[in-house]
Amino acid sequence: MQPKIIERFVDEHGAVVGNVLDLGCGTGIAAERLKTLKNRFDGVDVAENMIKLARAKGVYQNLYVADIETFLQEHTLQSYDLVLAFDVFCYFGDLRTVLAALKGKEIWFSAEAGDDERAQDYYPTQSGRYKHKRAYIETVLKDLGFNIIRIFELQIRQENGADVKGFLVKAQ
Repeated sequence: MQPKIIERFVDEHGAVVGNVLDLGCGTGIAAERLKTLKNRFDGVDVAENMIKLARAKGVYQNLYVADIETFLQEHTLQSYDLVLAFDVFCYFGDLRTVLAALKGKEIWFSAEAGDDERAQDYYPTQSGRYKHKRAYIETVLKDLGFNIIRIFELQIRQENGADVKGFLVKAQ
C-alpha cells in the first residue's frame, strides 16, 4: 500500500477515534500509522502470512483470516464506527456485494481508476488487479443508498515504474 493513500486519508479525516475495521489489512500498515489510544482496530485478510505479520505489530485487538465477503456475511458490524478498505477493492470486480454489506457505516476505500474509454465498468489488468470507473463507483454507492461524501483522485501506487491512478472514496 502506498503511504499516499494513508496520508490523504489523514489530511481529510484527521485523527481516527473509535472502533475501526480494516478490511484487507495485509501486514497492518494502515493500523500501524493510524493507531492511537483513542481507537481500536480489528483486521481481516485472506492471507494467513499477512495476518502473522500484522499480529507482530501489536496494533490490532482482533485479527481474522478470512475472505472479506465471507467475513462480512458472518459478522455484525454494529460495533464499528469506521471501515477502511485501502488497496483491497482492486481484487474485486463487482463491488456491489461488499459495499452492500457495509451500508450504514462510514467507509473509506481506495480503487484503481478505470479507463473511461472502455465499455466495461470494471475490468482486470495484466497484474490480476481490477480497475473501476469512477462513474461505476458513484452509481453503485448511490444505488445502495450511500451518501458519497468525497472522491479524491490520487496516485495509488507504482507498477513497472508507472504511476497507477486511482481514487480514495469516503461514503456513509
